Amino acid sequence: MPPVLQTSALSIGYKNGGKTPKVIADQLNLQLSAGEFVCLVGPNGVGKSTLLRTLTGLQPKLAGEIQLSGRKLESYLPRDLANQVSVVLTSPISVGAMRVDELAAMGRFPFTGLFDRMAKHDWEVVHETLRVVGVDKLSHRYVHTLSDGERQKVMIARALAQEPRLLVLDEPTAYLDLPGRVVVMNLLHNLAHGHDKAVLTSTHDLELALRHADRIWLMDDEGRISQGAPEDLVLNGSFAQAFNRAGVLFDPLSGTFDTQNSGSKTVFLEGQGSELIWTRRALHRAGFVVDEEWIPGSPRVCVRPQEGATTWQLEHAGQTFAFASIYDLLQSL
Repeated sequence: MPPVLQTSALSIGYKNGGKTPKVIADQLNLQLSAGEFVCLVGPNGVGKSTLLRTLTGLQPKLAGEIQLSGRKLESYLPRDLANQVSVVLTSPISVGAMRVDELAAMGRFPFTGLFDRMAKHDWEVVHETLRVVGVDKLSHRYVHTLSDGERQKVMIARALAQEPRLLVLDEPTAYLDLPGRVVVMNLLHNLAHGHDKAVLTSTHDLELALRHADRIWLMDDEGRISQGAPEDLVLNGSFAQAFNRAGVLFDPLSGTFDTQNSGSKTVFLEGQGSELIWTRRALHRAGFVVDEEWIPGSPRVCVRPQEGATTWQLEHAGQTFAFASIYDLLQSL
């Protein structure tokens, strides 16, 4: 089976009328297969949305080739293209007084026509997509009564109702809180692995992309795209090179971003469990360098987890203090 999506020497950008085209990126050789979840990440303004619009035919390419299921993108009629790719854009839509199942049913319009009646099979597809994304119990609710996370799931159900091979999403977690973002990213991963879809999404949730994506397309300021498993791009330095900014660094050990610690105060820390991890983070945030070995004269903090009541013990200048919270410890330091 050929890849669901494949590009060869693709150039993207804007034609600018009769002027010289503005090239955002060129010589892009990308591919995406069924059962694969790929996250497109990169700094703001590098052209991620331009790439997604070009790959789905919403914006003309400048040069090169795009193939869907082994056929050139431009060879598809609109109805046939709807069988291949479905798109979920960032901007929320205004649906008025529309029920959840009615919004999801809009995904069937490429097959039924705007004024044609939905057949039994069409409704079966709609109800199945609502079940797959976990909002089938909301099918008769009005969309305006839903939370942002619930509405985003319905939009994904609408896209799935087209029965596409390729699902493309532009910042699907943009308006969600952290738990909602985790749920949506997990849903997209499951759609790829459990339903044999090729799923491509752009995202600014870098840590979630590292946790959920099978592969990452990492787009830098020059329009170059590095491809690989998230762990490969962390280990070869591509992730840090693309995102490190003055005072903000990517930590390859934790897979998170942190401010550069310029503090000169040192403290020795010992303990165990999650309390130790969060104490270390708090000390770092407060400007302390946490030493691996105790230096005579420097503060010594011992985390003592106890059932129901953890104690933070501070030894400094010949005195010992005990605190019931990290906040109290930091105030003393």
